[in-house]
Amino acid sequence: MQPDNYRTFFILRELNVFPSIARLLLLAALFLISACQRSAPVSNSLGGFDEIVIVADKSHLDKYLKQPLLEIFRAPYEVLPQDEPLFDARVISYEDFDKVFPRFRTIIFAADLSDNTPVTRLVTDQLGEDNLMRALNNPDFCYAVKKNIWAQPQTVIFIFAPSAKELLHTLSSRSGKILEIASQSELEKYKNNAYFNGINTGLVRQLKNQGNLNFKIPADYVLALNEDQFFWIRKIADKYDNHILIDQRRLSDKPDAVAWRNALGRKYISSKIEGSYMTTDTLLPFVISEKIIQNYRVIETRGLWKMVNDFMGGPFINYLIFDPDNDRIILLDGFVFAPGEKNKPQIRTLEAIFSEFGKP
Repeated sequence: MQPDNYRTFFILRELNVFPSIARLLLLAALFLISACQRSAPVSNSLGGFDEIVIVADKSHLDKYLKQPLLEIFRAPYEVLPQDEPLFDARVISYEDFDKVFPRFRTIIFAADLSDNTPVTRLVTDQLGEDNLMRALNNPDFCYAVKKNIWAQPQTVIFIFAPSAKELLHTLSSRSGKILEIASQSELEKYKNNAYFNGINTGLVRQLKNQGNLNFKIPADYVLALNEDQFFWIRKIADKYDNHILIDQRRLSDKPDAVAWRNALGRKYISSKIEGSYMTTDTLLPFVISEKIIQNYRVIETRGLWKMVNDFMGGPFINYLIFDPDNDRIILLDGFVFAPGEKNKPQIRTLEAIFSEFGKP
């Protein structure tokens, strides 16, 4: 940077301007140079949908780490018609962590703190001395998260333990939380893609006025059917159909998610074949969990649907959203029809859209 500063000084001297003006011009030039240096933009992050990079020391990968990491991050996504992995996960050594991989949206480092390897040194530098001592003495402190280190948006997860044995235990015992963090990081990409063209403002207004619902619907999703407070919203694309059902009941009804969606499917959803209707498939067990969205308690159910009297089916994701302030339970049900295609990207897209529920 010094030669540019000197060049500015010599130019001003050759101009033979008044000293005071020269000083002002020189200070302004130096300020602009400094401001440009400080405001240099962070690179945009890279990576496809659910594409993550996992970095560890090569000797650790060869000896004991690679297979457990692959089993965790490439495990099958829950309840799809065919196996699709949670993540498109690349497991690489630090030596391969070159100029491209630091720009990935989601990066995970796994480090044995007892070794003096490049990965361990990077992780300890990021943790700082106090957190390093905490990691060595507190087995519950075994991962940390930082944002936008090399690109933006970016989530970097550091997994660490005082020994190889404890690192394997951490991967096993904390995998659920680590997968959740990585999944949330990647969900933002699905959300950005879903809302790339904006929102369907007319439909958003209708949901608010007619159903007292704050729910941002992407611009390319349209209303297929509306009856009182029931809404069927869908996107018909070349290779897939995404559908969203919305309904409401009183809290005192205590509805069952599967029975509720089956009732809606039988009443409203059919194919071109007479006598067909959508119901819930029992080929695979349902996966049920609880979460919080915008301070609402949510019961999530995942499973498969099928069309009675027709050869159609696919995955669904169902939210029962408890809203005691308005004495109601809200059903959000998203289902995908993508014959011959991967289903996970569309279920993840619906999950990203559902995460916008309740936002003003």
